[in-house]
Amino acid sequence: MLDRLESFASYEIGRRILSASGSFRLFNRDAHVDAALARQEVIFFETLEGLEARVGGRGVAILRDYRTYKQKAVRFCSQHEIPKVLRFEPLPPVRSPRIAV
Repeated sequence: MLDRLESFASYEIGRRILSASGSFRLFNRDAHVDAALARQEVIFFETLEGLEARVGGRGVAILRDYRTYKQKAVRFCSQHEIPKVLRFEPLPPVRSPRIAV
């Protein structure tokens, strides 16, 4: 039950049109989402797992250490601990359960 509730815990933080390489700027660094999504609008949600990128209402990639990077970006002395390039991980496609009839 708790797992199901956690899946609804998300907050939209913004929309971006990705560059020709499928990336955008985050914390003054390049954040690579997916080259296949180049020049498309992506909606970003902060979730319990990290920063999720969604296209057409479907999650396509996630930056799992988003909260850690967000905290380090606020503290000037910790900004050097954020990688020069941030890489989102692809999310597996959601499969609908099949009902046998």
